[in-house]
Amino acid sequence: MSYKAKTYTPGRMDAEIVIKNEVTTQNEYGEEVVTYTEIATIWADRDYQSGREFWAGTAGTEASKAVQRVNKYTFRYIDGLTEEMVIFDGGEMYDITKIAELNRRQYHQVIAQLNLA
Repeated sequence: MSYKAKTYTPGRMDAEIVIKNEVTTQNEYGEEVVTYTEIATIWADRDYQSGREFWAGTAGTEASKAVQRVNKYTFRYIDGLTEEMVIFDGGEMYDITKIAELNRRQYHQVIAQLNLA
């Protein structure tokens, strides 16, 4: 049985995304400050996975409607990619929830959820 690796057409990778790492530092008052350092700016194939709405809230407070958006990104392999990193796509920040390596480290397939914070 022969194995043929799936290749991706470069034309499908039409979404420019920025992968950043979250860095927490302290300012002169001892407060934690969150900044992001850029890891890579790359082209990716973006697939919208869901746009599910749900009611978010806690008991005793009025529930608010929120949207859970999940995207799947496929892009060339990046060494050192972790789930602690975030993806900036068109001014929106997505938290990486799952990472899969494809074709023996030729591509990454990442599931990311919109950060509502």
